[in-house]
Amino acid sequence: MNFLYFLFVLSVGFLVGNPAGRANVLDEGILSRTDSLTVIQLPLPEVPGTLHTVPERAAYVLEHFWDALDFSDTLYSRHCIFMEQNFVNFVSLFPHASREARVVAVKRLMKAAEADSVVYSLLASLAEKYLYEPESPMVCEDCFLLFLEEIVCSSVWNGYTRMRSAYLLEIVKKNRPGTQAADFSFLLPDGRSHLLYQIPGRYLLLVFYDTGCDHCHEVMSALKEDILLRRLTEAGELTLLIVDTGLSYTAWQHVLPTWPPEWKTAFDKGGMQAHDRYVWRNLPALYLLDRDKTVLLKEASVQSITTFLTSIWGSDAFPQDK
Repeated sequence: MNFLYFLFVLSVGFLVGNPAGRANVLDEGILSRTDSLTVIQLPLPEVPGTLHTVPERAAYVLEHFWDALDFSDTLYSRHCIFMEQNFVNFVSLFPHASREARVVAVKRLMKAAEADSVVYSLLASLAEKYLYEPESPMVCEDCFLLFLEEIVCSSVWNGYTRMRSAYLLEIVKKNRPGTQAADFSFLLPDGRSHLLYQIPGRYLLLVFYDTGCDHCHEVMSALKEDILLRRLTEAGELTLLIVDTGLSYTAWQHVLPTWPPEWKTAFDKGGMQAHDRYVWRNLPALYLLDRDKTVLLKEASVQSITTFLTSIWGSDAFPQDK
């Protein structure tokens, strides 16, 4: 749906323009409706002919996407289905514009929404739902960060809501892709303490789990069975470090023999070291790091990790042949 919407923007908004682009949404002659939901979609802004590249055009559409909506008109701005559909359309353009363009567009949107605290809260919840919740197909922490940075500086909220936004901002900023992973200490099976940065390797897959977590064991089984990960680990191209964040040292020792011998196993009682430095909304939490401990993927799925590594080695994944 997002890709189709972008094609629609290209064909209508970018190529032929939309002369009704700045009209008010109450002019039903310019409204578009989708299927049986009859969800009104905002008209596309008319793109100047001087803008030729896709990033330039996407930036313009993003900045002016909400121009046709009067945020003080609660008939539409407080209509959850209307706002959700248009928010999805808005966010679907993010991948086609630069980060700078996204910053401008989000700032403009949230500033306009300050006219109504109810609308502001609605947009904030939609941003969290689509850009931060792991189940969302549009999840993008960096995009959610743009909204949080506006929200925490706004005078619309105070008290608990402002504190929660500030907390989310702190979490999102931790170990972002492209930044250096936080170092922390953990126990090895022989009882010695070790640091993350003491572990060498071209790539490091860091897995936080809990021995008592059934879903963790399901994901661990998927890691064991993945041919690509096994070949890279055996070839020394990938180090797989699994860190038990549970409370039971005895339970951790009990499961140690079940892990592949080439995996590095560690224990961090109750997440005392790691949890202050890392984020795991759900366990297990997987981070992919490079040799310099730069975060490549944060809270990633097994599939996204194998896709990333396949892009480097190819589908056959014979590191020894590279």
